Amino acid sequence: MLHTLAKRMASITLQKSLGEQEKQNVLTYGYELLFSQTFTCFCILVIAFGLGCFLDAIFFLGSFIAIRIWSGGYHARTFARCFISSVGISLLAIGAEKAVCLAPSVWLIVLLLLLANGVFFFKGPFLSTRHLLPARKVQENRKKLWATVCVENVVCVLFSILEQWNIAYIISFGEVAAAILLVLAGYMKSYSLKGKEETL
Repeated sequence: MLHTLAKRMASITLQKSLGEQEKQNVLTYGYELLFSQTFTCFCILVIAFGLGCFLDAIFFLGSFIAIRIWSGGYHARTFARCFISSVGISLLAIGAEKAVCLAPSVWLIVLLLLLANGVFFFKGPFLSTRHLLPARKVQENRKKLWATVCVENVVCVLFSILEQWNIAYIISFGEVAAAILLVLAGYMKSYSLKGKEETL
C-alpha cells in the first residue's frame, strides 16, 4: 500500500512538473521514505503521549533525526523492521531517561556525550557501498554533522546547568542512539564485505 501510494504521488509530481519518466523510481523511493518516516514519528509521538512522555519524545526525535541526517548509519531493509526498530529505540531511550533522572548526574551526561562524539569523530559520516557519495559531499556532510553535534552538546549543557535533567538526558540519548546505529552500520558493512571475500 505504501509503495502504491508513493508511486501515485510520483506520477502526479512528474505530470505537474513535466518531468521525465526516468525519475519515477527516484521519486517513488523519496515518497516512500517521506510517508514511512512521517508515519513512524507520528506513532512514536502517539505512544509517548499515551505514556505521558510527549515532550521527551519530541526532544529525542529532534536530537536523533538532526544527527542521523548527516551521520547516516544502519537502515533496516523493510518498512516493518524500520518501524519496529525506530519505535523500540525511541521507547528504550525514553525509558532510560526516566530511570537515570531518578538520580541525575552531570558526569553521566558528559560521559554519554563523549562516547557519542568519539563515534561521530572516528566513524561519521557512514560511507555506504550502495550509495557512493563524491568526496566533496562526504566532507560537507562531516562538517554539517559536527555543527549539529556541537549545537546539541551546547543545548544539552545549557539544560544541565538549568537542572532540566530530563531534557539534557534525552538529547544525550538521542546522540547515543545515532552513534550506536553508526557503529552497527560499520559492523554490518565489514561483515558483508568479509562474507564476499570468503565466497571469492
